[in-house]
Amino acid sequence: MVAVRMGRNDTEGANKVFRNGMILLAVVAAILCGLGVFCTDTICRLLGANETFHEMAADYLFWYSVFIIPSGLSMGLQAYCRNDNAPGWWA
Repeated sequence: MVAVRMGRNDTEGANKVFRNGMILLAVVAAILCGLGVFCTDTICRLLGANETFHEMAADYLFWYSVFIIPSGLSMGLQAYCRNDNAPGWWA
């Protein structure tokens, strides 16, 4: 949507889509972070972690969940950067 609006020279519309996308991404990442941090054992049990792997899986899921917000924002921003005429520090 951002690329289409930029192609139509609708800068305000592209900015609005970008803002809405970043807000949605941050909210979803925060929800997933909360679920992963506070429901780690339940999620591991539901996914079938047996007694041998439960502790390792819960530990991994907890620490991955802590960093879901920056990781998700990084992946989301990569998509927007590809559509922004290849910005970079050298430009």
